[in-house]
Amino acid sequence: MKKIYLIFLAVFFVASAFSQQKPPGIENDYVTILAGDIIEVYVLRNDWCMEGHTMKIFYIIEGISGEVTNTDSTITYSSYYYFEGTDSIQYIIQDVDNGLLSEIGYLIITVENYGLQFLELNNIRALIQAFGLQFYKINDQQWFEVPKGSNKHTVSTYSLWIAGLDNNNELHLAAERYKQIGNDYWPGPVSDEYNNQQMVNWNKIWKISRDEIEYHKSHWHDTGYEPIEAIATWPAYGDVSAGQAAELAPFIDIDGNDYYDPLSGDFPAIKGDQGLFFIYNDDYDEHGESGGKKLGVEIQGMAYAFDCPDDSVFFNSIFFHYDIINRSDTAYFDSYVGAYVDFDLGNAWDDYIGCDTILNCCYIYNSDNYDENEIHPQDTSFGYLSKPPAQAFVWLNTPFSSFMYCNNSGWTFGDPHENWEYYNVLKAFWKDGTHLTYGGNGYGGSIPFNFVFPGDPNNPDEWSEISAQNEPFDRRGIPSHGPLTFHPGDTIKLDVAFVFARDYQGDNLTSVSLLKERVEQIRWFYDNDSTPCGASWSGVNNKSINHKELCLFPNPANNLLYFDGNINDVARFSVFDITGKQVMNGILNETEKTIPVGSLKSGFYIIKIHTDKNIYTAKFIRS
Repeated sequence: MKKIYLIFLAVFFVASAFSQQKPPGIENDYVTILAGDIIEVYVLRNDWCMEGHTMKIFYIIEGISGEVTNTDSTITYSSYYYFEGTDSIQYIIQDVDNGLLSEIGYLIITVENYGLQFLELNNIRALIQAFGLQFYKINDQQWFEVPKGSNKHTVSTYSLWIAGLDNNNELHLAAERYKQIGNDYWPGPVSDEYNNQQMVNWNKIWKISRDEIEYHKSHWHDTGYEPIEAIATWPAYGDVSAGQAAELAPFIDIDGNDYYDPLSGDFPAIKGDQGLFFIYNDDYDEHGESGGKKLGVEIQGMAYAFDCPDDSVFFNSIFFHYDIINRSDTAYFDSYVGAYVDFDLGNAWDDYIGCDTILNCCYIYNSDNYDENEIHPQDTSFGYLSKPPAQAFVWLNTPFSSFMYCNNSGWTFGDPHENWEYYNVLKAFWKDGTHLTYGGNGYGGSIPFNFVFPGDPNNPDEWSEISAQNEPFDRRGIPSHGPLTFHPGDTIKLDVAFVFARDYQGDNLTSVSLLKERVEQIRWFYDNDSTPCGASWSGVNNKSINHKELCLFPNPANNLLYFDGNINDVARFSVFDITGKQVMNGILNETEKTIPVGSLKSGFYIIKIHTDKNIYTAKFIRS
């Protein structure tokens, strides 16, 4: 009996002790980082367990937009460089001494991304991304909204494809679709070495307007003036110590000293009335989406639009300029430059595609006169309903050598996945290596052809999806230019346009006719370096600045310095000492021919007088 009693007491005390054990407590953690950056968070800092006990991270569930590792007490989060928004990591902690587990806690990460900006000057709101994949916000939605504010879109994603063969006949390829299985492009210029901080710094869009540049041109000489960030940080130069090119973003060198200095009046060279500049490369790492070998290309891009609200053509168009530079030491042969344009005209599943070889464009249009809100249950896109529009992608400065299409799915007609499949599509071959043929759906015919659906859909006698009576589907277009030889140091310049049209008085096919009229007008203005709103197409970087000498007297001067020159406009003057420091500036009216220099110390100086078209420079001595 005594033995049973002792056992009972032991069980009682053990149960009492266990009943007094408490699980650890957990509190959420909040941090903010830049896209592409890495942060280590000591998440146990604000959690607790019983006195004298220790605790550790027991279990974590990763978020959707970063890579996660952990120790017993910390969680390290590496954000994907293309992500913007909020990500969260679930975790549970354990009391090591009693084995009890906490409730679920969260590490909540706000990711800011300077590599995402909107081009939204006119009737189109387009998401521009520094890493080259345009309009498609990963893990979110497409962003080529037209009309702006309508929540209706015509393009899902757009990216450049570049391919070529080296001397050993090995394929080098950079081609992205959605970054679903990896990356082929990364922010920043080509470098000898890469690191994470470098990518974070270059994951940026420099967004600037013509009005901001004009303000800078009028006020840079004002005392206390500070240029806006886009002008002050304009990436005119690379880090040569890291193997980057010495000169990068274009600028207007007002004082002619071959050095970008916004406080001396220099300013970015942009196109249009709003320009967004970015740089990206294919050299940072191995290619995860296409599987192609690196090319070593650097792409300097600018997305832009014109402020022409009274002109329906320019009001519904945006543009891109690219400088595609071979920074490698390899020459590429049989090279092609193409574009992957995933058109989604409202509801993407009832679309037709076509091209016009005269206008050098491809386009999407609705297969009938009504664009539904949805066809498939999972599709949440908004259709354009009655009288749907048409959307074009145009190459302005170089012709198509071929135009192919792909579907959202399918073995033969679906998107490429292997590197040689991408290369085939750029050459007007299907993924299986057979050539595009004339007629029907473009497959299995007897006449090899380079352009799919080049006929006018309004003409039943020409080859289009209408005349072929194809089944509508979610289409992608791939225009291409080649073959080219791409030598080290070569630059391929590419100008493209996205043009939108909707005939509210007609139907889906008259929208195509209106679209072609607009493309024709766009091409005329581009070829003639003009716009309907008065500015030149080529923009401020086309403006010629003349540097002229100035005659000064007396020289040396004591109090007043006279100048002789044909200056009949309001002008700005700046005086610099021998070290290059600005020591005086001011405004001259049309009749003023003297500058007071009595306040200057004795010594050697340089004076520069700026008008809109000329810069006058001279040296003088203050006696």
